[in-house]
Amino acid sequence: MSRPLKNLLPEIARQLAIHIPPFRRALCDALEKGDFPAFPRQQLSKLLTEPLRVSLHRDLKQRPWIIVLDALDECEDDIRDCVLLLTEAIAEFQGKLKLVVTSRPEAAIDAVQRLRRTHILDIDIASAENESDLRTYFQLRLCPLRTRRGWPSTDPIQKLVLLAGGLFIWAAVVTSFLLESDTLEEEVYLVLNGTHWEDNPERRLAQMYGIILEKAYHVGKRTDHFRFFLPVLATIMMVREPQSDIVVGHLAADEVRYERLRGIIEGLSAALHIPPESPVVRVTHPSFYRYLTGDCQDIRFAVNPVVQSKILGQRCLTIILQGAHRDMCNLMELSDVPQDEIVDLHERITIHIPQELQYACKNWILHIIPDSTPNEQLESLLRDFFRSRLLPWIEVMGLLGCLNAANQALTHLHNWLRVNALSIIPYSLY
Repeated sequence: MSRPLKNLLPEIARQLAIHIPPFRRALCDALEKGDFPAFPRQQLSKLLTEPLRVSLHRDLKQRPWIIVLDALDECEDDIRDCVLLLTEAIAEFQGKLKLVVTSRPEAAIDAVQRLRRTHILDIDIASAENESDLRTYFQLRLCPLRTRRGWPSTDPIQKLVLLAGGLFIWAAVVTSFLLESDTLEEEVYLVLNGTHWEDNPERRLAQMYGIILEKAYHVGKRTDHFRFFLPVLATIMMVREPQSDIVVGHLAADEVRYERLRGIIEGLSAALHIPPESPVVRVTHPSFYRYLTGDCQDIRFAVNPVVQSKILGQRCLTIILQGAHRDMCNLMELSDVPQDEIVDLHERITIHIPQELQYACKNWILHIIPDSTPNEQLESLLRDFFRSRLLPWIEVMGLLGCLNAANQALTHLHNWLRVNALSIIPYSLY
């Protein structure tokens, strides 16, 4: 699952503000002077360049600050644009600000080399150093298993290092798979001797994902587990931003029970990141998304992005039709008070507009229109929406501060309907 660049500059500014008080004060001063910038070049100026000038000027003795961008090749947009913007900013602060970028070789990061004092380090995954790092990784991660029943008497570390083929992601997935196993002896045998591993390390990673999916699928042994497995899996892959397990359940299907949902998600924990302090479910590595949407040929697990995005859009519409209504936050009594002066507005939104409805309102059009064609079910949902839920939707989008996004989304929807020769939007909205 790729990482959108639209949030990159704000996130860098947020991290700098958390760790560097002078920058935090300068950033707050800059934001108080006007609206939050929407476009990358504006963000660069207001969120980074201006606060950096002020904060670095305030603290002349400050040691260089370092910004680390890990796995830039996993971003979904043209990374050259991102790197060019950052190099523009950093060039002004040579010696006071440093940028460290990690990326696969095929990513277009030539722009970094435009900086003076640039150092390029190529890492050979087949090198002795990388192999040594992998061995250390396996030893540390698998240490808790050495005293467990089922762990082999002959140390398997060297064989695991060879199977990893230099890929740390294979090592990470396998160690998670073994650490979370309740049948350790079987899983160790499966990894070491029970699988005919292919020669290519990338293909071995795909095989490992297949093993994880197969085990997770059969854990439930119930009809509803099998029935909801792909909808839950596809929803986690297709949401535009990571969501909580509860929201994933609502977006996946109407009838999925929470215990069944957790069973599916936890069965996939070797490939998903489920932090104990947060309910948000994330894909551990984009290679899992690429496998499910590309190489996977098993119809129980394969995710067709176009088909599943449309299904998710239809689910969003269903959630809006079932849950949205006028005056959801009980603001009628405050009709003469400007929205930005309602003291408890955020609390009202949290209580009265569930997270799944917020997601549905923000994203239903974005899920429906890319590369898809209408069908009878979608047409029916759209007609019901414009007949009874248009105004509640606009009201919710206004409360969420997304009216501009709503306007743009309706424009895109109008164009999509026109291309598909559908007359669904009322003429008063044209």
